[in-house]
Amino acid sequence: MNVSRSGLLARLPGPLPPNGDIDLVLALPPCDAFPGARVRCAASVVRRRDGGLVALAIQRYRFLKPGDADEAEVGEWNDGE
Repeated sequence: MNVSRSGLLARLPGPLPPNGDIDLVLALPPCDAFPGARVRCAASVVRRRDGGLVALAIQRYRFLKPGDADEAEVGEWNDGE
């Protein structure tokens, strides 16, 4: 997987709809300079390739606090946090 602030490139086991909107939670692993985090993203499929390779454009994201549910409703973004 390759992830940046504006997009994500990953090999996924199942198909995603072309040009579909995706709501996902990324679990970023800890490292020496970062304690790790969960990030909720609203993204859309911009490219698909054979073998499950998919490119997603991230429109919105926010870091989840401990105790935040991964499966919250898509509209529950709490802007301004």
